[in-house]
Amino acid sequence: MVMLTTRQDLELRRLRQAFAAQLPDRVHAIETALSEMQAAGAADDERLEALFHLAHRLCGSAGIYGYQEVHLAAAALECAAQSLRGAPAGSLDDLRRLFDALERVSAGAPGAARRRRSRPPASSPR
Repeated sequence: MVMLTTRQDLELRRLRQAFAAQLPDRVHAIETALSEMQAAGAADDERLEALFHLAHRLCGSAGIYGYQEVHLAAAALECAAQSLRGAPAGSLDDLRRLFDALERVSAGAPGAARRRRSRPPASSPR
């Protein structure tokens, strides 16, 4: 195990706090990308690429700063977006459900600011 100096520990805490403060905006950016796909009615390559990269960066950052649940939820969304690349336009329901899971765990992340929902949650399957 690596021992951190007091200065390194303070810097890591500062970085974690900055990550937590930015988390709602990062999740919102993913929501915006997904909402644009839903409004267009299709997951075109450009929008999927944007969603993939947003989820990928969030996944990595969350893992580095110790936000394991956010890391896992972002990874699932990233994988789903990647699997749709180049595929015929299909249902976006799975992406929405994965986003909703990411939003839930992000809202519960330590130190994360709260952001008001701009839309109702996805309807549950019947």
